[in-house]
Order: sequence, then structure tokens, then C-alpha cells
Amino acid sequence: MRKEKTGLIFHIISIICGVWFLLTGWIWSFLLAAFISYPIAIIGMLFWGFGSKYSDKLTTPILTLYFTALTISIISIFLYR
Repeated sequence: MRKEKTGLIFHIISIICGVWFLLTGWIWSFLLAAFISYPIAIIGMLFWGFGSKYSDKLTTPILTLYFTALTISIISIFLYR
């Protein structure tokens, strides 16, 4: 039970970082996405990796969240230029 709770805490932190990445990843003026969004996304993926060692319950939604945010960010940089 303790390991599942630890994994859930890591996954919740990862989801919070993923939502931050989704909300701010499209802001490419003054390269803000590179300095604000992407570091938080990398930290969130690290938390996802740590949480996956203990529990795999939220793996699919978390990865979907990050891939969606990354896709929106890449599309927005091409629209910005």
C-alpha cells in the first residue's frame, strides 16, 4: 500500500507539470516556452518515471497529456514563425 501511495504522489506531481506544459507550451514569443515550459515538462517526466516504478495506473493518461502538449507546442512554433 505504501508503494502505491508513493507512485500516486509522483503521478499527481507529473500531471500538474503536464498541465503546466499544456497551458504554457504554446507561448513562443521571446522563447518563453523553452525557458518556462520545457524544463517543467522534463521534471514532470522524471516524476512520471519515478512513479512508474511503483504504480502503472496513470501511465497512459500522463503520456497522452505530454504528447498532446508537445504536439501543440511544435505546431504553435511553426504557426508563430
